Amino acid sequence: MNKKKAALTLGAVSMVGAIAVGGTLAYLTNVTETKTNVFTAGNDDLGGKIVEDFDSEKAENFLPGDAIKKIPTLENDSDSIEAWVAVKVTVTDTTYDPAQTISYEDFTSRYGKVTTAGADGFNTGDYEEITPEGVKDYKLFMYKDSLGAGKSTSAIFDQVRVDAGIKSVISSDYRNKTVYKEVEAGTPDAVVMDGKYYVAIEASSSVDTSERYYTVDANGELKETNVAALPTFNIDVKGYMVQAQNVDKATAKAELIDLAQSK
Repeated sequence: MNKKKAALTLGAVSMVGAIAVGGTLAYLTNVTETKTNVFTAGNDDLGGKIVEDFDSEKAENFLPGDAIKKIPTLENDSDSIEAWVAVKVTVTDTTYDPAQTISYEDFTSRYGKVTTAGADGFNTGDYEEITPEGVKDYKLFMYKDSLGAGKSTSAIFDQVRVDAGIKSVISSDYRNKTVYKEVEAGTPDAVVMDGKYYVAIEASSSVDTSERYYTVDANGELKETNVAALPTFNIDVKGYMVQAQNVDKATAKAELIDLAQSK
């Protein structure tokens, strides 16, 4: 084994490298940390990071209906290696204790959405979604073109738009019950029903009250939610890289999916 393969093997934990047995090709791969933290790898050949233009002050004090700037891109900071890259988007609902990872579909039904250039959703013009079938707790997007050394991708999205607020709707169900006794014709206060005479001997009423909560989206539409206060959540973006030299797009796609599932 040459020095480069040895370095790859030693760095496999941090790189999640596809190190094969028997002398077959060992792809150079790497995984970024989430947000803007630079990952650490076992070699200096393939490297990258998520760079993010994020309005953290507004995010920490958002108001209903706010659009919060969050522009994550992946930068290939290698000296000379071109790479196939992908980004994974994970949403964590921190409204509850303990926090839990939720699907993007659950996020949009409860709290808000991401937008790209003013349109709802992710940047599918520059990225292809490659989320494995059946996976609900993240979305994975592969950049459509290989990324040259020193280059950056376009943003996978550029804003997070929070629903306009929480509204409470109280509904009440009233029930009235009256018990009648059959009597002779001419009895005071008697009423006629089906040709017979009755007087009321017992009356009661009850009310069932329920309260439901709804978020209001930018179009004024109500969506039922199970929280009575503004939510808190995290949207994390993590990057994955595979060398482009000697690796075709289909092979890189499979490798990027494996990397995302293991890290």
